[in-house]
Amino acid sequence: FEIINFLKGGADVFYFMPGMRYFVALEKILFGNAYFLHLIIFSFLPFIMRNFLNIFMKKNIANLLMFSFLLFPLMHHMGFSYFQFLRYSSKVFAEPIAYTLFFFGLVRIINFYTNNSKYFSSLPFTCLVLNISCILRPNLAASAFFLLLFPLLYLIIKKEFKILFYFMFSGLVIFLPLLHNVYFGGAFTLFTGAVFTDANIKLTIKDYYSLLFSFNIEGAKLLMLIEIIKNFFNPFEIHKYFIILAIFISIIKKYYKINFILPLYIVIISQFFLFFFLNPGPRYIWVFWIVSLVISIYTYSNLKIKKI
Repeated sequence: FEIINFLKGGADVFYFMPGMRYFVALEKILFGNAYFLHLIIFSFLPFIMRNFLNIFMKKNIANLLMFSFLLFPLMHHMGFSYFQFLRYSSKVFAEPIAYTLFFFGLVRIINFYTNNSKYFSSLPFTCLVLNISCILRPNLAASAFFLLLFPLLYLIIKKEFKILFYFMFSGLVIFLPLLHNVYFGGAFTLFTGAVFTDANIKLTIKDYYSLLFSFNIEGAKLLMLIEIIKNFFNPFEIHKYFIILAIFISIIKKYYKINFILPLYIVIISQFFLFFFLNPGPRYIWVFWIVSLVISIYTYSNLKIKKI
């Protein structure tokens, strides 16, 4: 019951996973030394994923993908695997819980983009869910910000000030790690001190500028860039080529003008550019690949072959 020490979370300034330590603490308070809170959240994941797939594809294709997701994980390296979520949660990594909450929030955002008037009243809850996912995994922050930007403007334009107040209040949750770091460590750090360290940021804008204009880059950073590129182009993962090709086709066909597809582009672009600066661990790009997989299937399903 030492509330101040509990809020401190064992760190003056967060370095790793600011939200996960509180999630685990809550889990231990409720269930002791068991992972029941993880399992409760993961029990909703198949339903979240199924709802996500059903928005963009026919029922039989969605069912086939759900079979792969649950029982036959052909794309486990891309994160499209229930086993991967369970596996990394056993290591107490933040990605499984954070990504589960993020996809739950993403489905709600897509519903709002599809039908503004029906889903705008629940926007504060959606905002809260997405912000919690960001505190668990700060690499989701850019995606969440741009996903919530249009709903914010919608509430302002429509003068829905009551909902706007709750929406903004939910948005303030994102600053809890900052308040912690300022109060306990005197550091103006938004999420964690690891954000701009060499352990996390492997390449910088300066590195890319140097490579582009002088063709000069350190050997270690060149190897890191190669590792990053291998996450997209790998001779043993040919299906990724088809996914990337589909994204280009969808852009050419201007699918981004379709309301319920626009959020997918927001996630893909924000996650793609962020990944070119971060540690190139595969789990950091699960969200990118899962969303890209969905938009690729939607694109190929809607291609019309001209008869000669």
